[in-house]
Amino acid sequence: MKEKADPIRLIFGLKLKQFRQEKGWSLQELSERSHISASYLNEIEKGKKYPKTDKIADISRALGVEYDELVSSDLKKALGPTGEILKNKFFTDIPFEFFGIDPAHIIEIIADAPVKFSALVNTLIKIGRSYNVSVEKLYFAVLRSYLEIHKNYFPELEDLADQFLPGEEKTESTLKKYLRVEHQLATDIFDGEKHPALAGLRTVLVPKSRKFFLNRNLTEKQRIFALARESGFRYMGIRVRPLTSTWVSVHSFDEVFNNFKASYFAACILIPGNVLIREMQKVLSDHKFSKRKFLQVLDQFPVSEETVFYRLFSLLPAHFQVEKLYFLKFTSSDGSRAPRLIKEIHLVGQHDPQESRNQHYCRRWPGISILDEVLPNNEERIVKTQISNFESMGHRYFEIALAKSSKDGGQESITLGMEIDSNVRSRVAFTDDPGITRKEVGQTCEKCALFDCKDRVAAPAVLHQQRKMSEVNRAIEQLR
Repeated sequence: MKEKADPIRLIFGLKLKQFRQEKGWSLQELSERSHISASYLNEIEKGKKYPKTDKIADISRALGVEYDELVSSDLKKALGPTGEILKNKFFTDIPFEFFGIDPAHIIEIIADAPVKFSALVNTLIKIGRSYNVSVEKLYFAVLRSYLEIHKNYFPELEDLADQFLPGEEKTESTLKKYLRVEHQLATDIFDGEKHPALAGLRTVLVPKSRKFFLNRNLTEKQRIFALARESGFRYMGIRVRPLTSTWVSVHSFDEVFNNFKASYFAACILIPGNVLIREMQKVLSDHKFSKRKFLQVLDQFPVSEETVFYRLFSLLPAHFQVEKLYFLKFTSSDGSRAPRLIKEIHLVGQHDPQESRNQHYCRRWPGISILDEVLPNNEERIVKTQISNFESMGHRYFEIALAKSSKDGGQESITLGMEIDSNVRSRVAFTDDPGITRKEVGQTCEKCALFDCKDRVAAPAVLHQQRKMSEVNRAIEQLR
């Protein structure tokens, strides 16, 4: 990935271009007067290069501008708001280059209409602050959008995973051996009781001692996934990455993106795509959905159920052409009736809980209602299937949710949903299974028109407001 734009370089380049244009000079003319190549001057103006002191002196003499005025971060009045934007951390931390956007092009847009563009950007920044959108949240939102655009499937990472330790079973011992032999990285454990501050972390990498520490309390599946992800970092030669499994701090978007790549790689090597595809073909071809067979598929792999769900989310669009999907994860503390959405990705625009975090999600969603169910004796998890009819939007989804106890005494659920359309009907045989529960559902209580719903926990305030405004608009149209 390209180096992130530096506001100092951007401002210097903008000022240089401004002074040059005031003289009515082309880049070539400034080049001849300053004895600096036109191509290098062009790189400076685009904010890609920052010249050394002697070059700045040559430019200032050629332009007849004081050295201090040229290097000052202050811009002339017309471009004054531009400088404030370019210095704003929220704006400069947006990874424009990741999306193929040259910051120089943004500068050109700003320069053409600095006041209006500054007002727009400042408005967006204020909105972000009002909704407590930190730079870290911005990074994760960018990543989520990137995954959705690519349907969460990355053939280049799939190919790399296929080339990793071919023919060898990916076990805890083989992964430790790979890290030790190929990368001289030793594995060790740490005790959260002895180091309480680290109790919430699964792994810690200490580069100086070349040690990869795993939390003593990790399950075997968690240890294997952690080792597989660390192997991914090493195998792909990724250097810009987090040193802990749980985010302590986020320094750059590169860290976030590279962590995703290593995690995706880990899922690929532990859940071979060809195996999961073969097993899911058997499940999807049955005219009755079998929870037992589905759980057998999950249990074939040395990872958590969540990882298999997420892997399915990647493979269904690419290999089954089932593209209208969403993945959700909720947690609830013991006795709480306010589940928290902690993970989501969706390839369908109609089902977007992210936009409704300040409202009460519909408690008829299987991923939420399953959290109220009591785990049977000796059962570590429960599975629930449902066909949900979002009547207000005209869409139906087959949803499968799995819930299990969490370490804090509460529960967590994961849900995979697919919109039922003609394509899904042709590829998923059990969509007409009468044994699957069917329910009318909404997005949130505040937006829901199901007034007789016994599961409602809040009044439909948003819906009432929308209807009120519709009445106002109709009344206005009647005024002639």
